[in-house]
Amino acid sequence: MTFDYANRRAGLDEAMAAAGIELIFVPPGSDLEYLVGMDRDLPTYGATGYTHGWVTGGFFRPGEEPIFCLPRLVSMVHLKKELPGQVVVFNETDSEETFAAVAAQLKSVHTAAVASRAWGQSLLRLQRWLPGTRFVEGGPILNRLRQCKTPAELAAMERAGQIVIDALAEATRLIRPGVTLREIATEIEHQMVLRGSRAPSFETHVGTYGLPDRRDNLDPKTADLPLRAGESVKFDYGAVVNGYCSDFGRTIFCGDPSQAFLDTYNDVLLPAQRAAIDAAVPGARAGDVDLACRRMIEDVGLGEYFIHRTGHCIGLDVHELPYISEEDDTILEEGMTFTIEPSINAPGRFGMRIEDVVVCAPGSGRRLVPAADDLVVV
Repeated sequence: MTFDYANRRAGLDEAMAAAGIELIFVPPGSDLEYLVGMDRDLPTYGATGYTHGWVTGGFFRPGEEPIFCLPRLVSMVHLKKELPGQVVVFNETDSEETFAAVAAQLKSVHTAAVASRAWGQSLLRLQRWLPGTRFVEGGPILNRLRQCKTPAELAAMERAGQIVIDALAEATRLIRPGVTLREIATEIEHQMVLRGSRAPSFETHVGTYGLPDRRDNLDPKTADLPLRAGESVKFDYGAVVNGYCSDFGRTIFCGDPSQAFLDTYNDVLLPAQRAAIDAAVPGARAGDVDLACRRMIEDVGLGEYFIHRTGHCIGLDVHELPYISEEDDTILEEGMTFTIEPSINAPGRFGMRIEDVVVCAPGSGRRLVPAADDLVVV
């Protein structure tokens, strides 16, 4: 899949010029992948690092080619495609003074920005090398560029969305009394990889609800205990395609659900999600979409069991701004993508959730990938 990185950088140039920002430093991450297509490494449990790692990233200036600074091993091992502009490689034995040649090209900058997820060490060193420069946060500019998705971006997200739907269809075959949640989660991840996902977009979560003692694949004390008849299984997981994430959730019931469970699922949970999707139109306030969902659950006396926000924007990161949350005043625009994910979790009674990625569109939001939302009973 091809993305127009040059056009994206042109958009950054315009945004920086409008904000009076002459330079922005962007370290490896989703922002740099957005601007130049530099693939991110898969996350590791502990941090990885290299000598001179503080300066790893790109310097962008309106109307000029970017300058990239890369430690030798980043250039050799982690860089998988050619970068535009100038690339400066730092060897392990180089002193920090090697950066002087780059700094000389960046002098006379009055206002510079640093992407939100740069290391504090990077900012402190840049302040030393660029004395007299005022530094501001670059995250809002970069986030604004990424909020409304292009057709190519939506296509990647659609593929990631279809993968999670197909993976659950396969994993559903395992769900029966006696299977463990670890086995179900492992199968979900296996099926996503088979279908082309680079990795899970976040830690796959499979949990039970409805009986007094809950079980959870992320809890080492309960991950390997058997599933029992009479409890629901809640799913929350995602795939990655061409750097873009999906985030998906459904509920499957093992055994025979009570009438109270069926009524709550069909008459409260599903209508609450649909109300939020219908409210997700251009010009709506993000927080009001959350309230459209939340009020339907609160009106039947179950509000205390919906403990999280209704959703969050999604794209190259699984969680992006704005949030579909009560306090968020962002005005939605056509092409924004976000999750709508209500849940109702009453300890010892029942637990259920549903989640889809939704595109902001005139008239009503729409599910990016249509998927059945009927309660599955096995």
